[in-house]
Amino acid sequence: MIERKHLKKIFNISKADCKIFEYMLSHDKTTFTSFKLSEKIHLHLTTIQRAMKKLHGCNLIDRYQINLEGGSYIFKYKLKPFKKLEGILIDEIKTNSDILCETIRKAIGGKY
Repeated sequence: MIERKHLKKIFNISKADCKIFEYMLSHDKTTFTSFKLSEKIHLHLTTIQRAMKKLHGCNLIDRYQINLEGGSYIFKYKLKPFKKLEGILIDEIKTNSDILCETIRKAIGGKY
């Protein structure tokens, strides 16, 4: 399992984001609402909502809209399949590695 500090650096996510992602990893077949995650992880609902938006933006989770009566809706969230997560993680590591190498090349003036 990838360590929390690496997840935070690779995806630029917070400690709370990591906590939620790790919880979802341990319950990978489950679909969650923000409210249910808030109850299970004991974080404020707005923290959960902000984290879910960030994790969805990082392409680590899927989001589904459930329309309710009266025009309101809720979102349900599910972890991406492990195989897909593996590919996303490898792509992010490669991208970050390429950026780091390019930064080093520029810093040393292209001598190597």
